[in-house]
Amino acid sequence: MATRKRLDLRKSTWICGATYSGNTRHGTSDIAVLRAGGTKIFLFEGGQDPDEMEALRKILWERDEHVILSWLTPGELATIQPLLRDRKNFSIVGDDWWLMPYWYTREADYILFRKYHGLAVRLGHLPFVNGDRPPLLVNPFPYQLSKYSMTISLLRPAALAASPFLEVRNWWRKRSDPVVPEKCIYLPFGINAADVPLKNEKIQYDFGNTSGAMGLWFMRDPHAPARYTCANLYHDRRRLVDLLASFENDPFAFYDCRREKNYYMPWDLYLQKTQQCRFVVVSGGLHDAALPKFLEYACMGVPMIGRAVPLEHPWQEDVIFPVDMMGVTRKQLKPLLLQALERYPVMRERALNGRERLLKLYHFDRILDMAQAQVDGQSIPTDYVRYPVTQASAHPSTPVEPAHN
Repeated sequence: MATRKRLDLRKSTWICGATYSGNTRHGTSDIAVLRAGGTKIFLFEGGQDPDEMEALRKILWERDEHVILSWLTPGELATIQPLLRDRKNFSIVGDDWWLMPYWYTREADYILFRKYHGLAVRLGHLPFVNGDRPPLLVNPFPYQLSKYSMTISLLRPAALAASPFLEVRNWWRKRSDPVVPEKCIYLPFGINAADVPLKNEKIQYDFGNTSGAMGLWFMRDPHAPARYTCANLYHDRRRLVDLLASFENDPFAFYDCRREKNYYMPWDLYLQKTQQCRFVVVSGGLHDAALPKFLEYACMGVPMIGRAVPLEHPWQEDVIFPVDMMGVTRKQLKPLLLQALERYPVMRERALNGRERLLKLYHFDRILDMAQAQVDGQSIPTDYVRYPVTQASAHPSTPVEPAHN
């Protein structure tokens, strides 16, 4: 750490992918907070325009400011890399951190993890998938079929065959690139109250699914095993949703967004259908990634059913009814669903009562302050994490399920 300059999150220039940030509510809201605080933002449109690349070159080479890369796809990062190769002096935000090209994680001064799971894996406290593994092959049918999911599904056998060779490369990269704990900063997702308004929706469904059930990625980070490339890491969610669908109208009312015409739900429909459900299915996938949906559902006052994440969100015990998504049988599930409905009034009240606290705790201004305090050597407040993996004493070996009470 002796040669690493102190990072100032607000005084750095943020280079943000326009498409990715513009298509996500938290991305748009976070950029608005940064701009309101005077932080310089450069929205990168992909680099197809020579004028845009020249403008970016001037920012990088005519200024000596630290830059933070955020909401950029691997392709966009590849386009920017020639401008950064000799300059360096940058940090990178990892949303789906396993996607990030190795050069960036190796050369970055800091890696800002949106999901605490990333710190745990990088620091050796948890494997990337800590429990049940996804099926060897991917079935893209019958819902949410897209060109992307079909292509990735077809690539899965080749990716699986190549994984032993890629693991050798990962081993070498990890061996030659020692982990520096001080380089890893936790920057969780923020939330804006205006994005998750409480609406007076009439309950129409006992259980619902308002999120995808296909999580397919290329593993680029050497700390993410190559064997999970093109695997469906949301198989746990898919399995529970399919089981719930088998009880539709016999005896439970059920909603499944996979039946909608659009692959991605419009935000207004997402808010409406979520708040029309007593419970919505949730998990971070088999890799236990703390997705924004945990926070969005909680702030909408909607209890969840599924699997909590093991390290973050100490508040989740009040709002998630735990189910063994990979192990439960249809016969075992029905009494659990009845039990969940009995507990609904209490869990709904707890979710509503916790809304204002979560909106304050996860306002992006406060998130930035918390991350800056880590840069300055302070620990992460217990409001955000259940197990501080930067401490040698913390070695959670299995995901922790919240209590029923």
